[in-house]
Amino acid sequence: MSLPVTLPVVCGGTTGQLIVATGKIRRNEQEYTPTEFERLGGKAAAKKWKQSIRLLEYEEDGQISLNTPGLGDWLVQHGLEIRANLLNVVTGPAALASPSPAPMAFPPVPPHHQLSEHPVSHTLQHLQLLQRQQQPFLQQQPPAPGYSPQLSPRTHSTEDAGQSAAAVGSGEPQAYSARPSASRPQEEALSIMQAYLEGKPLPSTPLA
Repeated sequence: MSLPVTLPVVCGGTTGQLIVATGKIRRNEQEYTPTEFERLGGKAAAKKWKQSIRLLEYEEDGQISLNTPGLGDWLVQHGLEIRANLLNVVTGPAALASPSPAPMAFPPVPPHHQLSEHPVSHTLQHLQLLQRQQQPFLQQQPPAPGYSPQLSPRTHSTEDAGQSAAAVGSGEPQAYSARPSASRPQEEALSIMQAYLEGKPLPSTPLA
């Protein structure tokens, strides 16, 4: 169906010609947007130019017909949509469809050969090392029922023993330990775990 170049329209008692190619309404050699033409016709309070602007037809007695469809209905029937803010007419099925949202952007995934250099992979390496160092403690046999460890003062040398004895004689509190002292790798692994749980930066090089 071919579209007319111009279409007679009326708003209130004001008549004009809709220019289909631009979506503007011409009256007395002046062009108006539908909103401006609605104001010109005295219907500005309605703010519904698709209903207040109607197709212009005349009755047999020469009077303007009041039963003509609104301009908005005519546009829908012909697959058109006037965008008042852009002052043009959009044709085709795309005019009736809502604009699709922009695609969501995701950060690029590093290649497989670069995954070992990723900070997360470096953290997992430290956690795996910690797990391997803790396995000897996990594989120990559980204590027998009713067993309670004997607390003894920490005496690592004759000098420490003398200091402990002096502390006992002076009434000072002594330090007791219920577990053997950890080796250097185990202490480093525990410090890595504590730093990881507290959100502190981890060592940049793997443990020996």
